[in-house]
Amino acid sequence: MGGAALPDNGWPADRIDTESAHSARIYDYILGGKDYYPADKEAGDAMSREWPALPIHMRAGAFHLFRFRAPELPDIVYLSGLVGAVYLDKDDDVVVYREALDRLGAQSAPARKTEALLGAIRKEL
Repeated sequence: MGGAALPDNGWPADRIDTESAHSARIYDYILGGKDYYPADKEAGDAMSREWPALPIHMRAGAFHLFRFRAPELPDIVYLSGLVGAVYLDKDDDVVVYREALDRLGAQSAPARKTEALLGAIRKEL
């Protein structure tokens, strides 16, 4: 690696663009991590100002909540990830996702404002 000093993460410091925000580091910042730079923090803060529910959404991950009309059938959460999927049906597990979905709905912008919201975020980046 040309004798360049290596930071703790093993990458040569001259190969890391710390002036530009990077999606992985923004994700790390929003989730409370420690591996980000000022540009990533600035972009994460701008995104969170425009979409206050973003941190909640990012922490929850990809999930679907299925509710059934029949009262004897429990709510079911389907979680999908990179390595597989799982179904949850115990109320102690499902309540976390039910609350996340309720909070997302309460904090999300109306659908008619989505295009303007995404445009504002794009300009900030």
